[in-house]
Amino acid sequence: MSNEIVRLLIAFAGKPDDRALKAAKAASDSLGREANICDIMVEENPSLSIARNKAALRAKIKGYDYLFLLGSDILLEQQDILQRLLKREKQAICPWLDSGGSQNSDPVFPRPEKEATLERLNWGSLDCCLFNMDAFLRLSLRPFADHGGEYDGLWFRACGVEWWMDLSVTAKRLAA
Repeated sequence: MSNEIVRLLIAFAGKPDDRALKAAKAASDSLGREANICDIMVEENPSLSIARNKAALRAKIKGYDYLFLLGSDILLEQQDILQRLLKREKQAICPWLDSGGSQNSDPVFPRPEKEATLERLNWGSLDCCLFNMDAFLRLSLRPFADHGGEYDGLWFRACGVEWWMDLSVTAKRLAA
């Protein structure tokens, strides 16, 4: 990744919290403007699947290499989060999502006690996920459905897209 140009679109599904937007810009800047192109878009739509599909279509039309989907309530506390996820070179990869110990704290994958840093998942959170745009070549024009993340994840898997979680990287869900 260090010697090649990476074109990445960060897409918020919904209007982000000011802290979340500022952190996303800092993560974008940490990639280094001299070697990378990183844009941020905000797609406000009552339907998350429509917002995500618009972001995927925009990324495809504009020739981005990666799409980083973010929910409006996700805070990227680690400035190098994009660099770390990109280095994994996976079709779909998400960080461990810290929900602050709330009732909804990581329903997808409880953080293990072991030292593992990379885990293959059946599906992961669409609220914070980096997609290689090549993954979308296997999917339909509208890859995201209204049925929710698990359904989308299973659809991606059925189409041959592998989903991973990098446990060495953390994003935080802001309290409502």
